[in-house]
Amino acid sequence: MKVLVVDDEPIFQEYLARSLRSEGHEVEAVGSGRAAIDHGLRFHPDVLVADWMLKDHIHGIHVAETLRLVQPCMQTILMTGFPSHDLRAEAERVGVYRFVEKPFTLKHMSELVRSTPHVTHPPLAEICLLEFNRTGEIVRGNSCAWQLLARTEHGSEVTSLATLLGPTLPTLLEEAQRGWVQVSPPTATPQTWWLRSRLWDEGGLLVLLPDEDAWQKRNPLLRLLLDLPTTSLHPWPFADQVLLIEADSLIRRAHVRQLSEAGCACYAAHTEELTLKLLRRCPSISILVVEYDLPGIDLAHLLKQIRELRPEGKIVGNSSRPARAGFARLGVTRFLQKPWAIQDLIQVLSEP
Repeated sequence: MKVLVVDDEPIFQEYLARSLRSEGHEVEAVGSGRAAIDHGLRFHPDVLVADWMLKDHIHGIHVAETLRLVQPCMQTILMTGFPSHDLRAEAERVGVYRFVEKPFTLKHMSELVRSTPHVTHPPLAEICLLEFNRTGEIVRGNSCAWQLLARTEHGSEVTSLATLLGPTLPTLLEEAQRGWVQVSPPTATPQTWWLRSRLWDEGGLLVLLPDEDAWQKRNPLLRLLLDLPTTSLHPWPFADQVLLIEADSLIRRAHVRQLSEAGCACYAAHTEELTLKLLRRCPSISILVVEYDLPGIDLAHLLKQIRELRPEGKIVGNSSRPARAGFARLGVTRFLQKPWAIQDLIQVLSEP
């Protein structure tokens, strides 16, 4: 079995990879979400074993979502020392096979990898992808791509991109790596496709969007797949990572997704215990957005502990009711009234 291990702790990463290799698996190991996507596109893992919390803004779940576009049979085992209801719900949404809490035994992980089923997941997004070699021969594609090719004069039996796109293929692929390119494929009725490529020495990956699906250009999974800058109207301008401390699960998930799409590494907590665990584990978290009404939590005590762990951190209070004065009495001068948007958070953080 081909296994991709993703963990930002080098010793643990190598220890786990060596253990799985001893079981007869072909194992590759990397230390970041970006490296995992870049490596996984060519490695085509059967199983992804990924830590949820990684040092860059691409989490383990992001890696799983993105690689599933090109490897729909891939199974994901997600590791974390910080289980939460939100994380379990997100893992279930993207079809994670197993959710493993740290610490765990190598024997347990080996059994999980060995028992992963070979099943094809339903697509997370209808994005047509073709992989090709250095001569332009098509070596694989997802089901969406074959359905699209079936609409051309050559049908889904076409084996060469040059046959499909014409003799100027090398120039076309170079242009498509720099930006979206519009083409008219050989079809019985006129059609327009949008192309975007990602090239490497031995070939590359081609994204094909029929004109009616051009809105997918803004899909954040495509941004991760092609390593493109964020398409958010308000891209995240700070290197700091964010921790949302919020009681309402719907609000937590909505803000985490919006911030992630803007290019921000964002975590969420709803308890004092999880808040402090995340702060101790992830030193890059230096922005905290704190809800005023946290059931069962002494806000003054929580803020005291946050300041002890992050004396230079920026704390932003937020509430659906007038609570600016209440936060000010606790020493929090930055405040957002709910509902707020990403640009509102960026603005309040930019103030001196």
